[in-house]
Amino acid sequence: MAEQYEIIIQPRAEVDLDEIYVWLMEHAPGYAEGWFNAFEARLAQLTTFPERFPLAPENQFGVFDRQVRQLLHGNGFWKYRVLYFVEGTSVQIVHIRHGARRWLGESADE
Repeated sequence: MAEQYEIIIQPRAEVDLDEIYVWLMEHAPGYAEGWFNAFEARLAQLTTFPERFPLAPENQFGVFDRQVRQLLHGNGFWKYRVLYFVEGTSVQIVHIRHGARRWLGESADE
């Protein structure tokens, strides 16, 4: 049987998620609840084999002191990146970012 990982959403990621939900409620209220429910289901995929998702581009910029991975959620304009670490038997969600935003650590000149 596969090891089960606990998902822990760090305070910064909680803020990100709250901001996303507020924005969706203001701009696409009919979409917000469905997006959030699907997001929770997507996060649940991290409870088993979280290392199967790719390393995040942020690793090349040295933003974090350990390897960070990313889980994508949504399509097109609605795509978000969930940045997380695997620590022991937990998955630490550290950021949730819109897919169109620059990578953390990427300068505006690159």
